[in-house]
Amino acid sequence: SAQCPPPKYPRRAQRLRWHGSTMLLVDVDARGNPVKVSIRTSSGYEILDNAAVKAVEQWHFHPQNRNGVAEAGQLLVPIRFEAPN
Repeated sequence: SAQCPPPKYPRRAQRLRWHGSTMLLVDVDARGNPVKVSIRTSSGYEILDNAAVKAVEQWHFHPQNRNGVAEAGQLLVPIRFEAPN
């Protein structure tokens, strides 16, 4: 599986109980590195969206394979922030 540590939930957002989902569009190169991360759908909170982007920029993906050759591609990555109970 890809190396994908979860994003840090910003303390301010936790304290204010902000939660939501950010959908990211990620361009991945043939080595599995994200080269561009853009927000497809906002969580409604810029602080959460920024945390999601920052985390996914550090991730490493398994690149797509076509006939055994790794190639660049795009994928959608949902990031969910849940306010603790």
